Amino acid sequence: MLPYLIRRKLAQAWRDLDVTVEEGLKKLSTLFTMEHEINGSQTGGMLSISQPRPSLAQLFSALAITPPSALPRRNDRVGSRKKLIDRRKAK
Repeated sequence: MLPYLIRRKLAQAWRDLDVTVEEGLKKLSTLFTMEHEINGSQTGGMLSISQPRPSLAQLFSALAITPPSALPRRNDRVGSRKKLIDRRKAK
């Protein structure tokens, strides 16, 4: 149900821009980040987000969203090789 509501909200916001939801999401996937280290440290720093092109800025403004210009860098690793069956609670 949640994906349907999100898709519906995007379609309503972008209908005047003559963009489908799929096209808008594909455009949004072109945003990128750049890593910045502080004092050459791998543990500190931040990720800066590229300045959105005018077409992306329209998508954000139609949703009344201001994208952040930077994000904190996290050194967390995500591993998905473990089986979830071992972590599930017994019924």
